Amino acid sequence: MLAKKYRLNRKEINLIYKKGRGKRGGEMGVKYLTNTLANSRYSVIIPKAVVKKVTERNRFRRVIFDEISRLKPVRNLDIIVRVFRISDEKSLRTSVQNILKSLDV
Repeated sequence: MLAKKYRLNRKEINLIYKKGRGKRGGEMGVKYLTNTLANSRYSVIIPKAVVKKVTERNRFRRVIFDEISRLKPVRNLDIIVRVFRISDEKSLRTSVQNILKSLDV
């Protein structure tokens, strides 16, 4: 799990959905917005329609946060990762890597 200073709250998530830009790739999409902080902040959203059991959603959320902690973008962005479907953990990890690297321009 990421430290609190690297996570977004509900108010910030709503702002990013209203004013942020988006990218979509395969199993997931991201919405992002620049911030004035020295670090990036993240949120992961896995809908109940994608994974029914809350324990599985939390496990996949931890997998995504693990990949994020390994590949933190250099720029100061607020990023929401939204998962549309999950085939397996390995493809989920590669999707996170690809989509975060595409933001790191």
